[in-house]
Amino acid sequence: MIPPFNDAGYLPPGIHSATLEEIAARFGQESELRRVQIINMELVDQDAFQELTEKVFASDRDLVPKGMVEVIS
Repeated sequence: MIPPFNDAGYLPPGIHSATLEEIAARFGQESELRRVQIINMELVDQDAFQELTEKVFASDRDLVPKGMVEVIS
């Protein structure tokens, strides 16, 4: 579940598990670009995406520590 935004308009700190459907419902409707981005995400091989994000984030520890990004199908 994606929690509500805080008073500053951001998600609260923490790990927030969500399905692609939840992400699409919450963030993928505002513009045509967002709708196309969600469609593209649906076409991506989820296992390959998981592997890629873990490699990318593992290579830049200042960005997000490895293991904090997980694709949930």
